[in-house]
Amino acid sequence: MTPSVPHPFDLLSALEKKALEHTCVFPEKESVKAYWSGVKFRLNDQQFVMDSREITEVLPVPEVTPLPDVHSWVKGLANVRGRILPMIDLGGFLGRNEPLPSIRNRVIVVDQRNISLGLIVDEVQGMKQFSVASDEQDIPENLALAVRPFINGCYYKEVHHMVFSTDLLVKNQRFLKAAKGV
Repeated sequence: MTPSVPHPFDLLSALEKKALEHTCVFPEKESVKAYWSGVKFRLNDQQFVMDSREITEVLPVPEVTPLPDVHSWVKGLANVRGRILPMIDLGGFLGRNEPLPSIRNRVIVVDQRNISLGLIVDEVQGMKQFSVASDEQDIPENLALAVRPFINGCYYKEVHHMVFSTDLLVKNQRFLKAAKGV
């Protein structure tokens, strides 16, 4: 008598059973958290973040050509990769009396509402991510009044990081009137 040949379906069922014996359980699906990322910078001894989507680049302070009859916070013009950009001392605009020249000063280049400019800050400290759920609307009380109109929220991670809005900055009439006597 000839041995019976197993049916192909039975072979596949046996193979599946062996495979299932050696499988591992997948971890439970975790919910995806939404994150907001920004560039962290220091200005007048306060920690700020700026939406990374608003920033074109960050660079050392370039050579600046001064302009006549402008406010002291307008440092002048700089040629950045063939683009002529106004350089603004953001700390000076927000009320610091004396500039803090340092090798740590950086320029944050932004393009907002068809205005390209370089914002000189005390120090850029890198990228920072925050859970969107950790967004706070309560702005710390010790924040200077001159800065408040440009803050668009706050995140807390070890310290308060105020979200600085360049959109609010370029809408500000005092900022737009950089020339003296205007």
